[in-house]
Amino acid sequence: MGAYDFLIKTSSDVMHIEVAVKYYMGVEGSSDWADWIGPGQRDSLRLKMDKMLSRQLHLSELEAGQIALKSAGLPQPTMKRIWFKGLFFKPYDAQRNEMPLGGSQPTGTWYPVDSIPSLITNYPKAYWVPRVKPDWLAVLHFNVLPQTAVSSPELQRIVEQQLEANGNAPTMWSLMTLQGQDDWREIQRVFFAPNDWRSRARERRKENVK
Repeated sequence: MGAYDFLIKTSSDVMHIEVAVKYYMGVEGSSDWADWIGPGQRDSLRLKMDKMLSRQLHLSELEAGQIALKSAGLPQPTMKRIWFKGLFFKPYDAQRNEMPLGGSQPTGTWYPVDSIPSLITNYPKAYWVPRVKPDWLAVLHFNVLPQTAVSSPELQRIVEQQLEANGNAPTMWSLMTLQGQDDWREIQRVFFAPNDWRSRARERRKENVK
C-alpha cells in the first residue's frame, strides 16, 4: 500500500508529509500540468500530482495505513502536506517563461540537439559540465573545472555520443562561465534532447489527458 514519507510531531499537530523531487520539461511551455513531461517520458506533472493528491496523502485513511501506524506505536496524522521540489525546463522556443499552474517559474531550458550550434554562438568560450543523477539539483561552483567539462566547440559531438549511449534519454548539463580568477559559476541549466523528443512527448501528453 506504500509508506509514509514523513510523520512530524509539532506542538499542536502530527503532520503527514509526502515528498517528491522531480524534473519536468515543458512540451509547449503552457500552465497545464499535462504539458510538463519527465525527460524519459514515463511520467508527467499531472500524473504525479494526481497520485500524490488522490492516493499518497490519503494513506492514513486506509485500513493498511492505520494498521501500520498502530503497529509502530505512532499517532494518527492531523494535518497533511506535499513537499514538491525539483526543476522545470521550458522549451527553447517558448514565447513566454510560463509556469505550471501553482508551480514556480522554470529555471532551466531544454534544447533539441540540432539547436546546439545556435546556442553556443552566444557562449564561444564557455564550458559545459554534464550532470549525473542523482546530482541534479544543486547549482555548481568550481575553482577548477572537473575533467568532465566540455568546451562549447566540442559540445554537440559529446551530447550526441551521450544520447546514443543512453538510449536517446535527454541529458542534463550546466553552462559554466568564468566570473573572476578561478571562479567558475553555473549560469544556466539545460536538458539536451533528441530532435524528435517533442513529437513523442505530444503523443504522451494525449495519453495523460484521457
